[in-house]
Amino acid sequence: MSNSETSIVKFDSEELTKRISKLMQDKFSELIPHAVWEEMVKTEIEKFKQKLFPELIQEALKEKAIQDIKEFIDSQDIWSIQPGTSGPSQKNLFC
Repeated sequence: MSNSETSIVKFDSEELTKRISKLMQDKFSELIPHAVWEEMVKTEIEKFKQKLFPELIQEALKEKAIQDIKEFIDSQDIWSIQPGTSGPSQKNLFC
């Protein structure tokens, strides 16, 4: 995930549900009664919100943390600090 792709957007469950429902209903409208269709969409959206969405967020945060740590390590000369000498404080290492 590059910085140009990173942005925070409010998750709108209702809008997502409407968009998915409309797209799929256009394809399957003749096969499934409307009330049954609405319940199917609602069930799948709930599955997504309860399981997949948190997993996606956790994976994105993990990737970002790994990238940030790598960049920090690459940008600092922390490996040349000798024991007993002054170097960056622990506070500065992680802030």
